[in-house]
Amino acid sequence: MLTVPTLEFMSADNERFGIGEVGYSTYASVLSSAHIFAENEYLNKLSRENENIYQWVVIHPEQDDTLIQAEKMLSSRKVLGLKIHSPMHKYDICQYGDKLFSFANDMNAVVLMHPDKISEMPRFADKYPQMKLIIAHIGSKCH
Repeated sequence: MLTVPTLEFMSADNERFGIGEVGYSTYASVLSSAHIFAENEYLNKLSRENENIYQWVVIHPEQDDTLIQAEKMLSSRKVLGLKIHSPMHKYDICQYGDKLFSFANDMNAVVLMHPDKISEMPRFADKYPQMKLIIAHIGSKCH
């Protein structure tokens, strides 16, 4: 059974370690693609209510409503950029890369992604120079 830390738990840890500002996406928006839109709304509200919380807006290439939502949210100073998680959301990053990265390019957005077909990512980064790509956990084992 997965235990999801509460905001209070995470805030206490951040304070204990001297971390002042944090960028989040919700576990629910990453673990399943079923509730991305609602989770983005929830976190957006939470970030506006808490000075030290910033947001990564999760997008999904098969859910155009998340792209429309992200376009609106990216204008907020509380939004750090876009988050994509093709391994958990079960889509092929190469199949949808042009759609996702061209969107990010048009928005001049930072994209935080999780390792998936890393060897293919330089061609997307070269093709869309206005977006910035961060690959999380780059030192972890990738398939």
